[in-house]
Amino acid sequence: MLRHEIKIAGPAVGRGWLSAPLLADLLRVMVEGAQGALRFRLEGRSRAKGSKPAWLRSAAEFHFVQTLEPGVIHLEARALKDALRERFRQRDLFEAVNPEKSALDLFEDGLEDALKGNADSDLLAISSMMA
Repeated sequence: MLRHEIKIAGPAVGRGWLSAPLLADLLRVMVEGAQGALRFRLEGRSRAKGSKPAWLRSAAEFHFVQTLEPGVIHLEARALKDALRERFRQRDLFEAVNPEKSALDLFEDGLEDALKGNADSDLLAISSMMA
């Protein structure tokens, strides 16, 4: 499992507590972001009409890990090679997605490009983020 750490500061964070609405919103964004980033990298689109395929929900799944650090959230996710074994069974030298990364890593990579203002990034679909 790959561990991810999110640090939160502000009035919604106290010693030993975190605002429940903030946590709910954060986890929703992380779930949707991980699924969207994974689908974008594998299919070239982050959203599609209809229900999400089971493989996408499963491969982008992550776990919230309890922490005692105020304002710190830990998430753990499987590497894509473990989450999508069939797809990554035989390593393609020209594969656009690193199977050692998780769906959360892909979301993080896209966010980094967005924060840098890289509108030409191959890691995110700006138009789908605006929807």
